[in-house]
Amino acid sequence: MLPNIVENYVKIFKSLKIDFFMLSDLGCCGAIARDNGYADDFESLKFNNVNLLKEKKVKHIVTNCGNCMQTFALEYGIRTQHASQVIAEFLNKLPVKHEGEVSIYDSPNLLIYEEPRQILDSLGFDVIDLERNANFVPPHGALTDIAQMERSAAVFNSQ
Repeated sequence: MLPNIVENYVKIFKSLKIDFFMLSDLGCCGAIARDNGYADDFESLKFNNVNLLKEKKVKHIVTNCGNCMQTFALEYGIRTQHASQVIAEFLNKLPVKHEGEVSIYDSPNLLIYEEPRQILDSLGFDVIDLERNANFVPPHGALTDIAQMERSAAVFNSQ
């Protein structure tokens, strides 16, 4: 994860008085290894991470990565939330107000749609959503038919 992203989440969580701690020893969730056929590497990462999570008595993970969110929840069986879901629980405590427009893109593997918009709206932004943005998010975040998605995007962009 990029250092600025981590620092920004730490600042946001602290300003909202969210009780959290970070595990710098936690390894990659392994989604990329699993999805590319490296089952043994995935299982090794999972084994090491599960042991660390048990040792630290972690019951809930917050991440900003859609792949990690799904993998920790579905493959590890641990309660997992996207950072925007947690921040959205504190909309009434968001201190900064802004003006202006902001456009938003939904990562196809995130499966989170409302929370980022709620946060931006709460901060005072006018959210400009790409037409049919949510329609490009495939079921369960899987990029199952990239050619079809490319054709759909091409048709949409040419309109």
